[in-house]
Amino acid sequence: MIGLAFLRANWQIVAVVGVLLIAGATIGVTRFQLNSCRAKVAEFEAAYRILSRSVQVQNDAVEELEKKRAAAASRAAQARAEAAKGIAAAKQRADALAALLAAPRALSECPAGDAIVAVRDDLRSRQTP
Repeated sequence: MIGLAFLRANWQIVAVVGVLLIAGATIGVTRFQLNSCRAKVAEFEAAYRILSRSVQVQNDAVEELEKKRAAAASRAAQARAEAAKGIAAAKQRADALAALLAAPRALSECPAGDAIVAVRDDLRSRQTP
């Protein structure tokens, strides 16, 4: 071992060696921390890339669903317009039929009108003495 007398005689060298050992240890610890931080950053970047891909896939799916929704809304509007036309036509036909049924028809318009007139006249003639 190094003797106490040597250390007293060369205290400046011992102090410099001590400072160098402390600096070396600090550098070693700092490098270890730096490597640890780099590993954590690499993990974060990998997780970020995975999340970024996931978000992109979700965005693509949302865009596709928006397109499908818009197409379905367009088809629904077209179907409603066509249905409204059919409803209007059916309403016109129903109104026309109601008007025909409400108005008294002459017996001459009926194919059996002459026979009905003959039966009616016959029934009237039998009722009155």
